[in-house]
Amino acid sequence: MKTESNREFQIMNFVNISKHSAFNNQNTARKNKLWLAALVLLTAWSLSGAEAQAQNNVGIGTTTPNPKAVLELQATDKGLLTPRMTQVQMLSIPTPPNGLLVYNTTKNCFYYFDNVTNTWKDMCSIG
Repeated sequence: MKTESNREFQIMNFVNISKHSAFNNQNTARKNKLWLAALVLLTAWSLSGAEAQAQNNVGIGTTTPNPKAVLELQATDKGLLTPRMTQVQMLSIPTPPNGLLVYNTTKNCFYYFDNVTNTWKDMCSIG
């Protein structure tokens, strides 16, 4: 009788251990898949970031922008259209940065901001 109960206990113990081992194996496999997915995403993200950092200029109409230019536009039938605004709108820009360029539709002229003199300077009277 004692032997049978020992066997039953051993069998029950084996079944319980097997169940827990299978459960643990499933959890381990699941965790491994999650770690792998995280690693793949992290690698993809880091590579795309490296590419974005290496590319520090933009070309429109060209696949090889000049490396000395931040922006290169290339076309034979189009031009560059800068922001257009009235004199009042231009003068309403709060703390414009040095070199800001706009087309003033009131004066029909390009203006740039000069932070040394803290004024807008027209480009029509240059030359």
